[in-house]
Amino acid sequence: MAKAKFILKEPSSKNNTLVYLIYNYQYSRFKYSTGESINPKFWNPTSQRAKETKQFKEYPEFNTRLDKIESAIKNVFRRLLNDGIQPTNILLKKEIENELSDHLLKPKKKSFLTFVENYIEESKLNKREGTIKVYNTTFKYLKEYSSKYKTIDFENITLEFYCKFRLY
Repeated sequence: MAKAKFILKEPSSKNNTLVYLIYNYQYSRFKYSTGESINPKFWNPTSQRAKETKQFKEYPEFNTRLDKIESAIKNVFRRLLNDGIQPTNILLKKEIENELSDHLLKPKKKSFLTFVENYIEESKLNKREGTIKVYNTTFKYLKEYSSKYKTIDFENITLEFYCKFRLY
């Protein structure tokens, strides 16, 4: 079972030190800098959170940020497994940063099916009727496959996808 914990970069330091997320999964270890730093005297190594003290008034917000990071890594890991993707440290880092940057505005990503539908519409101007029928048939099968199995994104289109789709 995958487990997340937080550790200090330099637990014996007298000054603020970085907090790392350590995530152990499938005999692998993922180390991620949270970007948060804290003075070790305000750190509780047992709970792996900031101590609730008047000297460190920001502890509720600090602990909430750590909770969000822990929740993000668990969501990312679960999503990758559910999608049949083998997690790697590089992939986890990329996905956790995407998950944590949800509050930022992202450009709207065009889905593969939307792209195909638009392509068919544009092709009606310069392609023959028979070609458009073939495109529409393929599009119909892509929609059925997508609803039956999993959403088709540009990232999912691999040789493995191609083989499974042809067998469908």
